[in-house]
Amino acid sequence: MIRPETLRPFAEDWQAPTADEIKEVLELIRQRKGLSKPLSGVDVADLVGLPGERGSGKGTRTFRRWVSKTNPSPIAYGAWSILAHLAGFGAIWDADRD
Repeated sequence: MIRPETLRPFAEDWQAPTADEIKEVLELIRQRKGLSKPLSGVDVADLVGLPGERGSGKGTRTFRRWVSKTNPSPIAYGAWSILAHLAGFGAIWDADRD
């Protein structure tokens, strides 16, 4: 379950999602796009504009840190808002969206 506080504008007490919430959003994106396989780190890096080449580089490393169970790094709000939008949650950055 994705907590509502992860789907707020940054200035409205946004809280970073957990690794499990990020994975859940990625699954929603996969379903919306009709993909048969889960999104890879390269796919996610491409979606949110992380640097790196196919299969390597800082972008995929950053993605792996976001979804790490042992030592996760918080996802940046901009990257999360793109993923949330692609998953169907709308423009979470827009305080007037409701």
